[in-house]
Amino acid sequence: EMGEDVSLLAFWGGETGKWLRKQCEHRNIRCIGPELEEDNRSCFTIKTNIESDDTEILEAGPQISFGDFKKFIHTFEEETKRADVISMSGSWPPGAPDFAYAELIKMCKNAAKPHILDAGGKQMQLAMEKKPYGIHINTAEAQELFGTSNFHEVFAQIPNEIKVVALTAGKDGLFLKKEEALLHAGVQ
Repeated sequence: EMGEDVSLLAFWGGETGKWLRKQCEHRNIRCIGPELEEDNRSCFTIKTNIESDDTEILEAGPQISFGDFKKFIHTFEEETKRADVISMSGSWPPGAPDFAYAELIKMCKNAAKPHILDAGGKQMQLAMEKKPYGIHINTAEAQELFGTSNFHEVFAQIPNEIKVVALTAGKDGLFLKKEEALLHAGVQ
């Protein structure tokens, strides 16, 4: 939408994957990555008027093999050479190793490419050990990773090697730290 050359590397599963790919390509997004027989997952959020009562329905998605994972990693490594910035987000399909994002971060660092990771759980925990260039977490993920969701306490625990940290805090907005600078964007 901003005129940048964008590529989307993903697992494209079944009819859902074909539909997703078509929608992206219609928006001039180059789509690459392994094709799978099983459908990509569907995720739904049912919003309510009560802030904490949203309901999420998240399918598991297609199962991938180690061969599928290796194809993805090979494509990622090749695409890293032509990228200016790499954004990684979301959960991996069943069958992916827990160290998947940690492996991608290692490749980004070897190629000296800035990269941002938006993930949670074990994937983020292992990725943090590799000290990504930047991360995005929400307050629930901060609580899980650092034992607190207070932005001052979270930022104090982030290693200096992680240059950019975005912490989204619902109605309290976004807290963004880049090296020593701290920005806060409120929501109305």
